[in-house]
Amino acid sequence: MSEGPLAHAVRVASEQAYVDGLSEGRREAWERASGARPEPASKRLLVHLSHSIERAVMSGPRDDPTVVVALFQQLRFFDREREVYARMAQAGMHVVVAFADGGVHDVPDGVHLVVLDPDEPLASEWSVVALGPGAGAFLVATDQYARDPRERGEAGRVFLGRWGYARAQAGTELARLRFALGDRLPASVRRTVDELLGSSMPTGGDPAASAGTTGEAWATTSLNHMIDRLLSARAGTRELRSQLADAQRAAAARAAAAVDPASGLPTAEALDRFAGPAGPETLPVGVALFDL
Repeated sequence: MSEGPLAHAVRVASEQAYVDGLSEGRREAWERASGARPEPASKRLLVHLSHSIERAVMSGPRDDPTVVVALFQQLRFFDREREVYARMAQAGMHVVVAFADGGVHDVPDGVHLVVLDPDEPLASEWSVVALGPGAGAFLVATDQYARDPRERGEAGRVFLGRWGYARAQAGTELARLRFALGDRLPASVRRTVDELLGSSMPTGGDPAASAGTTGEAWATTSLNHMIDRLLSARAGTRELRSQLADAQRAAAARAAAAVDPASGLPTAEALDRFAGPAGPETLPVGVALFDL
């Protein structure tokens, strides 16, 4: 099937925009890979990103010691992931979870719990930070206490976050959590974190390289590209569903209308609601019929 002029023009413009974006987006890609550019994210997206980090830690090659710190805001959100973090601890990782429900809660063996004060800044975070001798990943997001009207329920909560697979930046995020949680972390975990940070943080005049190695930057950039494409596709699907719903409502309205089968025009009964007996809320409407 031959390509029409309009389809050809759209395809060429789309391809050119993609090619132009490869070079023009280099700084943007670096900022996103390094975590220097936080961006709005729905709770739905954060859950998927959390799962991607958890799967990478559990399924990929791993060196000891590996530390995973996760902030869930509330116990009920941790309960959905309880088995995942139990398996991390069983695999020998140092696992810390935190939320702000108050009191003491049952957590799996080997998982260290920190109960946050509801008024401290960490209570507003949804974060997963993983760091080992040879790899790291981070997701850090702050609750904006707003909702995306296009999403339903819990999935529509809006956060401002950053994420990536740069080990240096994961180390920076772990250091931040290490000092914020302080003595609430067990002494053994503090020692392990300090040893990891000592080996992962840049020394002397070495570049900070918060975007990570070339491979880490590539991985994070690829992840962000996939996220952008999926969000665009989801927005298109949402718009299509809205258009289909409008079309269905219009079809139902036409089917319910009283129409003369011979002419296809509304009958007198259909016009009564506009030109019927006058009432206190009736607008004055005139009807003129022309026989052509």
